[in-house]
Amino acid sequence: ERSSSPQGDVFVDQIYMAQVLATSLPDGWSLYIKEHPTQWLYRGTRFFSYRFSGYYKALASIPRVCVVPLETSTYTLTGHAKAVATMTGTAGFEAIVRRRPVLAFGYPWYRGAPGVFDVRDNASCRKALATIDSGFSTSEEEVQRYLCELDTFSFHGYIDRDGQTVSALSAQENAQILAREISTLLSRPVTNSSRA
Repeated sequence: ERSSSPQGDVFVDQIYMAQVLATSLPDGWSLYIKEHPTQWLYRGTRFFSYRFSGYYKALASIPRVCVVPLETSTYTLTGHAKAVATMTGTAGFEAIVRRRPVLAFGYPWYRGAPGVFDVRDNASCRKALATIDSGFSTSEEEVQRYLCELDTFSFHGYIDRDGQTVSALSAQENAQILAREISTLLSRPVTNSSRA
């Protein structure tokens, strides 16, 4: 499950992530947690190896935390949020385009976007939330510039079965595109500015 492990780093333990967030919240803030609906897509709601029995009770028992129903609209939550916190999820990118600050607890592909705060521990979480609470915002121009750059340096392709279901590319076409782009990237000279 690449997006949680390894890209989530220590926050693959999402109860730990919720504890860090909850203990870092400014006065008057609450933490609303919504589960990703695909958690039960393949095995149903009776079992999932990443969610032990009592998992949601453990989340809900953290002070200032509210676990919201699965049917709750992510867009509604984002629209009323002061910030969105995620490990690597799409909700973070959706928040960026809506000009909501994002606390990234993992290594999402949009990590360098405007308004994304890199969170590694309690101290960085408190600092990010204090900055947001003091009125931080991004401009529409910053977001548009980021999206234009993203479009310029992107290419059409997929890396998983979900991408394959929505792409017009055949598996062979996709493989050729991916191979070409990887080859191009590897053949670029390494400079100080291109090391990440």
